[in-house]
Amino acid sequence: MKMDDLEFGQQRLYRNALPHLENGGRSYFITLKATRILTHDERTNLVEIIRQGAEIRIFDLFVGVIMPDHVQVVIRPRPDEVGKHRSIDSIVKSWKSLFARKTGQKQVFQTEQYDRVIRHAEWADTTRYIRANPMVANLAERPEDYPWYFEGSFEDPRA
Repeated sequence: MKMDDLEFGQQRLYRNALPHLENGGRSYFITLKATRILTHDERTNLVEIIRQGAEIRIFDLFVGVIMPDHVQVVIRPRPDEVGKHRSIDSIVKSWKSLFARKTGQKQVFQTEQYDRVIRHAEWADTTRYIRANPMVANLAERPEDYPWYFEGSFEDPRA
């Protein structure tokens, strides 16, 4: 087994260009960078694609925002039929694939995403950071005013 791809229990450590640590059942902060500015329609399509994944219970969706040049979400992968949690990599690849099919646009996103497990102590800061993104970029006065800001139906898992 290569040092780049280790599995132990529900944890998996692998490396492409970036290192990734997956821990089944944990929440992740994911940033997906675009290679260009996304159009309004493309951002709307991404919101729909991500919400659809949550609706069909591939993952729990907590909060997300589609900015002109990147996507940020907090999700928690759900187990499949045999109880194995889906990988972040497979979830993000499905978003890219659905986006490409829906829009006819390929390679709009960088090959890899930035992802990390969110510790309980970081939860409030991470979700506040995502909520503030449209305001910091002067795209809205409140997150709710930005059309590509969305929240899932799941509450803070610390509760």
